[in-house]
Amino acid sequence: MEEQKMTIEDRLQKIEEITRKLEGSELSLEESLSEFEKGIALIREAEAALGEAEKRLRILTEIPDEASEAMPGNTEEA
Repeated sequence: MEEQKMTIEDRLQKIEEITRKLEGSELSLEESLSEFEKGIALIREAEAALGEAEKRLRILTEIPDEASEAMPGNTEEA
């Protein structure tokens, strides 16, 4: 699966798989380091994707100043 098209859920699942591999004792040091690097990259990608989702949510739920002034019960002077 291409990393660009991975969902956050896909990334989290892959991180869990890597964690299980690292917790086991079957990997060599080099393999462990490689898996660790992959996991860190996936975590950073997931954090970036979550940050973008949070920005989108803030934009969607933001009330423009003019609209908030016109809302019933608003006692602030303009």
